[in-house]
Amino acid sequence: MASSPVAPLKRLLCRSRSRLVVAALAALALYCLQQGPSNNAEYRPPSQPTYHQHPQVASSQHRRAVLQRNNASLHPSNSGNSADFKTIISTPPSSSLPQAQTTSASAVEEREVHVVLEVDIPKKSSKEPHFDHAPSIEDDGAPIEDYDVEELEEELSRRRKRVHEVCEATGLGRESEPNAWEFFVDHKHHLVWCNIFKAASSTWMYNFNLLAGYKEDYLKRSRKTPLVLARARFPRPSVAQLREALPSYLSFMIVRDPFERLLSAYRNKIEAFRHKFYRKLCKEIINKYRKPGSPYQGLKGPSFSEFVMHVVDTSDKPDEHWAPYYRFCTPCQVNFTVIAQVESLSRDQEYVIRHAGLAEELPLGRRGHREVLNKARGAPTNELLERYFRQLSKDQLMALYRIYRIDFDMFGYDADRYFRMINEPEPGIK
Repeated sequence: MASSPVAPLKRLLCRSRSRLVVAALAALALYCLQQGPSNNAEYRPPSQPTYHQHPQVASSQHRRAVLQRNNASLHPSNSGNSADFKTIISTPPSSSLPQAQTTSASAVEEREVHVVLEVDIPKKSSKEPHFDHAPSIEDDGAPIEDYDVEELEEELSRRRKRVHEVCEATGLGRESEPNAWEFFVDHKHHLVWCNIFKAASSTWMYNFNLLAGYKEDYLKRSRKTPLVLARARFPRPSVAQLREALPSYLSFMIVRDPFERLLSAYRNKIEAFRHKFYRKLCKEIINKYRKPGSPYQGLKGPSFSEFVMHVVDTSDKPDEHWAPYYRFCTPCQVNFTVIAQVESLSRDQEYVIRHAGLAEELPLGRRGHREVLNKARGAPTNELLERYFRQLSKDQLMALYRIYRIDFDMFGYDADRYFRMINEPEPGIK
């Protein structure tokens, strides 16, 4: 009986199919070997956070201790049984304190498109670089000044304690929710930053864009503002998302003398008269506060005195560039790991970078920290304080001080010197 012609064909197909499967598996194995480990191999989900550490600092004994100690410390808002603190300043009930300004989505988008971030650092050299849209990089390779880590941590502890005491004294610690809107949360590097405009915001916006994966060449060429780029990678967190990250992430905010920051904002946003949003505001200020026969009649933009009158009259809804720190970053609801100051910025931010394990991504030391300074034009703001504040009357200065007095006391700045500038008695409120 003749065999069926179909049987040989079936055997041939089976053998061909086996060879194809083997070949496919071999090709897949070869591809995996060539690609190496997955790019996501080092990702750690937020539910199980651990600090990203550079190998050179991974063995640091004090780093983990200070983070555990700081983050495990009693939160001011939950300290109902804490010891009584000395009342530092007297304030009205928290319900009457000014609220940070909230804007519509379209207004926020317009402001973010036109915003120009900057910081004035106290002048240490004759170099005064000017930056247009794309910031340039200062990297002279100079070593950062040595400092004692334990002494710095003691100073940071004193800053946190002072904030805690003022929160207790003013009743702000009893408020429930932080202002999550202004925070950046980097889950990959376990870092939380509250962005205070006019207080090293350009430097750290640039740093966060580097951490987000943007290349330096792209950041120089991009027509988008640093804030827009950063928010594309670090969306505004919800209160719940912020609270989930805070206990185990390194969190920090940067402050500066409140009136110096206010003057910096005036010089960059009002006096410069450059941006659409603030050009409109300038016209409104002039129309409202400039009277016939004013000595500022020929001035194109608002004078500092006219600007201060606007700040006082709108203190219940302040602009984000001069909103008080205690409302903007709500430090009474957020137990920051580090409260840095512009006056000691190089040291404080190096501490943040090293203890977040980011020395490789954000170079330090002899390689030079990549610091972006989008400064106001002319002399540094701290050299011009007396020139501008002498335009104010005693009543104007006192009204301004009442708005920012919690910031002055919470972060240890001296307001009396401004009253001495106008040759008036000191306020005697501290």
